[in-house]
Amino acid sequence: MNIGIKSHIGNVRKANEDYTAHFYNSDRQLLGILCDGMGGHNAGDVASEMAAVHMGHAWESTAWMSLDETKQWVYEEINKENSRIYNKSLQYKDLEGMGTTLVASAFLEGRALVANVGDSRAYLLESQTLRQITEDHSFVNELMKRGEITEEESIKHPNRNVLMRSLGVNETIDVDFFDVEFEKGDSLLLCSDGLSNSLAQETIENILLEDLSAQEKAEALVAQALEQGGYDNISVLLVESTKEGGE
Repeated sequence: MNIGIKSHIGNVRKANEDYTAHFYNSDRQLLGILCDGMGGHNAGDVASEMAAVHMGHAWESTAWMSLDETKQWVYEEINKENSRIYNKSLQYKDLEGMGTTLVASAFLEGRALVANVGDSRAYLLESQTLRQITEDHSFVNELMKRGEITEEESIKHPNRNVLMRSLGVNETIDVDFFDVEFEKGDSLLLCSDGLSNSLAQETIENILLEDLSAQEKAEALVAQALEQGGYDNISVLLVESTKEGGE
């Protein structure tokens, strides 16, 4: 697999509260994680790094797992990180109110298992067509589902940053899972809302279809989002399948 990762503070924010990284277990199964932190002072970047690094290091200590085993493992680990962040926010005043989104994908012999909490997204490019895999756990998405606002109106809605679900806010957390085929020629993109709020899906698709390396595509996505204003932190993790069986 080819991997591209890029994170940028953006043109406005004073700190980068996104954190993204990839990890392998002892049998070379890949886990990609992207988190977008929130909270006062530096609490957002603490939460995002805590979730990604602790979960990633735990993955490194595992061996080969089936799809069902991976799903159970990911669910338990996300809830562990949720509890860890929640308790730290209660313990330290400067971390009060911290939390983070989390979108992750484990790559398992021709399949990708995506887990999501919050409004960071996963997209799958297959047969040269991009589709969004995850569903945003946001206030504006709830309004759109009820037909109260359009997608265009959601982009400028005053409550567009209000999340309905994130790590660290409550003692327990629900996790969405998506199991998709991941074969040769497919690409899976994890991104923070700094990218998805800046670029139309068609623009993202066009960049992913360019004759570039995975790293060059990741950098091109972030550069294009910066050109559109870069009002938020922008992070992407791109995984491309290069062999049969999704490896």
